[in-house]
Amino acid sequence: MPELKKEKPESTGSSRLRFILWPLLQPWALVDFSWGIFQSLAGLVLAVLSGLLGARLIPIPGHCLIVASSRLMPAHSGMSQGPYLLGGPGFDFWTHEYGHTYQSRLLGPFYLLIIGIPSLLSASLRPSRHGAVYTERWADAWAAKGEVALRMKQAARNQSA
Repeated sequence: MPELKKEKPESTGSSRLRFILWPLLQPWALVDFSWGIFQSLAGLVLAVLSGLLGARLIPIPGHCLIVASSRLMPAHSGMSQGPYLLGGPGFDFWTHEYGHTYQSRLLGPFYLLIIGIPSLLSASLRPSRHGAVYTERWADAWAAKGEVALRMKQAARNQSA
């Protein structure tokens, strides 16, 4: 009896590329890649590099792409660059990082000056007080809630299993 030919599974490379480009097709894409172009392009580049280095790519349909276990990020640290949420090994505060995504959408080209640089300096110079800085309290207030938060937690849980 002839052996049945198995369908070739989708290559990891094309699947990764599709996930990385996912934010270009979500409802906020026009805002993210025009008004928030600087941080969104930085996020795209970091997502590509992280994907090449084996990071887990978790799309949250209609919202963002989680780039988990990125070798470009220190352990237990995270950052938002437009619709790309990047985290080092052990990081899992994705809903907080999504709060920064909303800040990016509001502040556009001023995001890096008003949020990015102060947040980076705070995390680097005073990590024990980082959560008290206005950038972080604001991101917490705007963090993903409800269904989006559940989808983020579920997607991250499924991906790590």
